[in-house]
Amino acid sequence: MVDGWSVEPLSGSGHRVVVTGEFDLALEEMFVVAVAQLLDDGAPRVQLDLHGVEFIDSSGVRALLRLRVHHPGRVTVSRASDAVRRVLDIAGVTTGDVHEGWIR
Repeated sequence: MVDGWSVEPLSGSGHRVVVTGEFDLALEEMFVVAVAQLLDDGAPRVQLDLHGVEFIDSSGVRALLRLRVHHPGRVTVSRASDAVRRVLDIAGVTTGDVHEGWIR
């Protein structure tokens, strides 16, 4: 499960969602709905700060991809922890033209 997340305003516009703990199936849907709601409420962009994520499974990756697909150009991943980056690299979602600039 996502142990927790908090929402912070970004300077300028948009929001930063800081995620901590484990990111797995338990709260996948709740997380996607919460982030999508920020965007639907008018946030021009959402930055997902994953530096505090200690574990991510395929459900967490699916959540990230769902947000990216349904809100193109408006969701980015920043400060991915080593654990997150390793799984995203294995899943193949950090390389290639289609993924350029999405994960920082």
